[in-house]
Amino acid sequence: MLGRSRKGGPLSVPALSSIEEQVLLLVAGGQSHSAIADELRLSLKTVEWHVARARRKLDQAATLRDRVQEATSVPIQTAEFTVTTEGGKQ
Repeated sequence: MLGRSRKGGPLSVPALSSIEEQVLLLVAGGQSHSAIADELRLSLKTVEWHVARARRKLDQAATLRDRVQEATSVPIQTAEFTVTTEGGKQ
């Protein structure tokens, strides 16, 4: 959920966890959820949960980008807007 940090700071987007990133990369590579579950030794429900959670985070990032663009009237190039993982990787 988008909102202010506890210190009243700017809006932020939760980072993708390493497993969410890994699952999304496999989905983007064309693998089915069941194939990903087999490869990562996870249940199908767990893979589906990670995909859904990651998509929510990416939707939040897109919403935040759109809000910033509207507020500043300055176009933001998608390539400049990145989502980092918990380890700080881009």
